[in-house]
Amino acid sequence: MCVNATVENETVTYSLTSMIHELEDVGWIALGFGEAMVHSPMVIMWKNDDGSMSLSQRITRFYSEPHVVKDPPRTATSVEPKLTSWHPTASTTFSFQVPAHQSLLNGTAMRETLIWALSPIRPDKAPESHLARHFEIGHITMKFKTLEVPEVHTTTSTVAASPSPTAGKPNEDSASRPPSEEDEHDHDHGGHEKTVHAHAFLLSLGFLFLLPLGILAGRWGRTISPVWFKVHWIINMALAGPIIALGWVLGPIAVYQAGVPHLNDAHKICGVIFIFLYAAQVWLGRYIHQRRVELAAKGPITKPHPPLNVLHVVIGLLFIAFAFFQVRSGLDKLAEEEDEAPSVKWYYKVWAIWAAIIPFLYLVGLSLLRRQFRQERANADASDPTYAPLSDDIQLAESSTRLLFENPEDDDDVEDPKYKK
Repeated sequence: MCVNATVENETVTYSLTSMIHELEDVGWIALGFGEAMVHSPMVIMWKNDDGSMSLSQRITRFYSEPHVVKDPPRTATSVEPKLTSWHPTASTTFSFQVPAHQSLLNGTAMRETLIWALSPIRPDKAPESHLARHFEIGHITMKFKTLEVPEVHTTTSTVAASPSPTAGKPNEDSASRPPSEEDEHDHDHGGHEKTVHAHAFLLSLGFLFLLPLGILAGRWGRTISPVWFKVHWIINMALAGPIIALGWVLGPIAVYQAGVPHLNDAHKICGVIFIFLYAAQVWLGRYIHQRRVELAAKGPITKPHPPLNVLHVVIGLLFIAFAFFQVRSGLDKLAEEEDEAPSVKWYYKVWAIWAAIIPFLYLVGLSLLRRQFRQERANADASDPTYAPLSDDIQLAESSTRLLFENPEDDDDVEDPKYKK
């Protein structure tokens, strides 16, 4: 299947050419605006026995026969295809026009993801006629390139698509040839691509670097320095919060720029769930800390690990685990773009290495649990409620195990009667 798209004024003309099927072998040809059959607006065309052309705009919520959309957001009309010298003799071309997306006209989204399908069984003439199942399907990535045409005084975009070749330059020389290698491999990051890359970078930085770093600060730092909690919340909330929020907002913007439906796949749905889960986790952490401060003001803390504390830890670990899978699903979507595939291979390697390093560091940090519990027991009567480790003058009366920060030279200065012979 070859797809040609030409943008002129505020209209896009799409020409769909079956390169190996003559007209009598073509039932209907469909072009869908999206990444998959479900929730993608479709334009379906077929030639009738009387020579007229039928056009039907449809959509489906499931993998079943699409239903007719009576009032589509963009109304398509069939036009007479313009055949050029590179069209094979034994081929069939259908063409239609549709209003261009505003994001394409203003240059913020110069890439379009499409799907196509073909069936040899011709429907009846009515646009709402039953459609037989497709026999061939595929997907195409259109890359628009703006060209100024002085003699026409309009801006026309040419495209290259994969796997189907495309063309669409307005002048005669370029329109009469198939796309060149330069067209196929010219990768100019438009507004949509830049938004996607910024979205991926910011959320990867927030979810896979800053949040794990904050967790490791809590796991390792609580037995080493009294400032561990401050480092923990600064990283997880003050630093990661704005980065995650900005990266998340860029997701819906990228979807809008591409002109595809929101929440139509698992990656998008999980993205919404993640932002609410992150906000809930931050709120839970703040509540637990405030509650500890209030309890410490009333007296010694007898339960250093109440259920909410344990829940906070469990949610945090599960969140990071799912964040790795969420980022991986985003890389899988990026890998579907032909020009991104070489870079994504390196992203996969970095992802795999980091996915091994973070659990390893956390598991090693669990070896400090015994030291943490000893410090908490010895510090139970302390007035400082900020999870500080033991100071030099706090001793364990019930254990001969020396604690972190103890000074062996202080043993002779102990005045407690329990230690006198």
